Amino acid sequence: MRTAPSYSFLLGLLGLLLVSACQTDKKPAPILYNKGFDRHLSGFTQGEISKHASIRVLLQQAVGQKKGTELKENLFTLEPSVAGKTIWSDEQTLEFVPEVPLQSGQIYTAYLAMDQVLPNIPDSLKTFGFQFKVKDQFVQIEPMAKVIKRQADENRVTVRGQLRTNDVEKSEDIEQVLKAFRGREELPLEWTHKNEVQHQFVIRDLPQEAQAYEITLKWNGKPIKSDLSGIEPIEVASSTPFQHAQPYQYQAPDQQIVLEFSDVLDQNQNLDGLVELSGTDVNYSIEDNLIKIFTDGQFIGDRQLNVSDDVVNIKGTRLGQTISETITFSDIKPEVKWMGKGNIIPHSNNMPVVFQSVNLSAVDVRVIKVRERNIKQFFQVNYIDGDDELKRVGDVVLEKKIEFDRSANLNLTQWTTHELQLADLVKPEPGAIYEIAIGFRKAYSLYQCAAPDETEANREEGKMLKMHENWDGPGYGTSYWMSYEDDYEYDDLSN
Repeated sequence: MRTAPSYSFLLGLLGLLLVSACQTDKKPAPILYNKGFDRHLSGFTQGEISKHASIRVLLQQAVGQKKGTELKENLFTLEPSVAGKTIWSDEQTLEFVPEVPLQSGQIYTAYLAMDQVLPNIPDSLKTFGFQFKVKDQFVQIEPMAKVIKRQADENRVTVRGQLRTNDVEKSEDIEQVLKAFRGREELPLEWTHKNEVQHQFVIRDLPQEAQAYEITLKWNGKPIKSDLSGIEPIEVASSTPFQHAQPYQYQAPDQQIVLEFSDVLDQNQNLDGLVELSGTDVNYSIEDNLIKIFTDGQFIGDRQLNVSDDVVNIKGTRLGQTISETITFSDIKPEVKWMGKGNIIPHSNNMPVVFQSVNLSAVDVRVIKVRERNIKQFFQVNYIDGDDELKRVGDVVLEKKIEFDRSANLNLTQWTTHELQLADLVKPEPGAIYEIAIGFRKAYSLYQCAAPDETEANREEGKMLKMHENWDGPGYGTSYWMSYEDDYEYDDLSN
C-alpha cells in the first residue's frame, strides 16, 4: 500500500528510467526483528532515507535525559563504518548524526548498544540491530524550448533546461555538476533552485548566427560524490531558412505541446485552421518563437499534429513547409495530492477533506487521532502539520477503502477533485487533532497496463486489514521518520 502522512505523500518516484549511481552490488544479510524489543522500543529508522538524514531510535519510556545532550561515547555502530555523534533529541529519542553525508545507494546495518541505555535489559536484547537504505542518486537533464527574442534588429537566443536529482543536494554542489560550452568556451549558467531536487538553468544572450552552431551540456557527478556523467548537444539554429525546430510535450501542470521555430513569429497572426491536432482545432498562444498548443487534458495515445506552411515569422516569411508529426500522449500515472495543507482540529461536526486523484478508482484513508490530553506531548516534537512520534500520542481510528462513484460522470483518468466528509467516518472529538493519510494500491490503478489479477488485489486487501494490529509495533508506519517499505514498485505499472 502507498500512503503518506498528514497531507503529504510518499508516492513512488515517477519519471524516466535513469542511470543509477553508487549502487551497491553486495547486499548485507537481512536482520530479523526480535519481538522482545516491543517492550522497549517505539520506533526506529528504516526503509529508504536521504543521504543527509540522521538515524533515530525511539524508546517506549523517557529515561530522563535532557534534550540536545551529546553522549561522550557513541552508542551506534554502522556497517559500513560512519563517523558521527550520538545525541538525545528528546527524553525518549537517541539520534546518530553522521559527520558527512551517507553514501547514495548503500544499505547500512546499524547497531545500538541497548545495555548502555537501559542497564537492566536482558542479555538477549543488549544490542539492537536494524537496517536502512540510502536513496540511489539519479541525475536527469531535460532541455526545454529555446526562446528567441528580437533585440535591436538582431535575434538573441536563450537556452533553457532542467536538472533533477533523486535525492536532495546542496544548491552550490548542483551548480558544479553541470557545465555548458560553445567549443572550448565555457558559458555562464544562471540557476533557479525550485527545491532540493529540481533545478532550472538558463544560458542567456547567445547570438543567432548565419550558420547553426552547437552548445554542449556536460555533467559530472563528482561534486555530489557519484560516478555519473553525460553529454547533451543542443543546436542553436540560424534564422534562415525559417523552419520548425522541435516540439516539446508536457503533461503537467497542464497537458500541452510547445512548438519551437527558428525565428521570432508574427505575434498577431491568426492560427485558426493552421494548427490542428488529429483534425481538431486547438487553443494556442504565440510567444516570441514559440507556439503553445493547449489540449483539454484528456488526450491519450497517438495524435497527428499538422501545422500549415502559411505560418509566418516577424518578417512575413512563410514557413513554406507543412509540419506533420505524430505526438504520443502518455497516460498519467496514478497519483494523489491534497488541495490545501494542514491537519484538522475539529470545531464543529463539519470536517471536509478535499483532495485530487488521477487514474485511480479508489483510495485508502487512514486517520490517526491525537487526543486532547496528548497534544502537549505532540507539540514537543511537531509543528501543527508534523507527524513525528505519532505512535506514542495517537491512535488509529479509521482505515477504510473509499471507492469513487463511476456513475457520477467523472473522468477518473484525469485530475479529479473529491471531497470527503471526515465527520461521516469518525466521531469528532473537540480538542483532538486528526492526522489523515491517503494512499492507493496497485489494484486501484486505471493506468493502461496489464490489470492486476484478483490474487494480488486480495493480497493487498489482506495487508490493509492487518494494518491496525501492527501499527503500534516498532518500525511499523508509513509516517514514521520518513520510513517506508513499498509493497510494489512503480516500475510495475510501466508497459
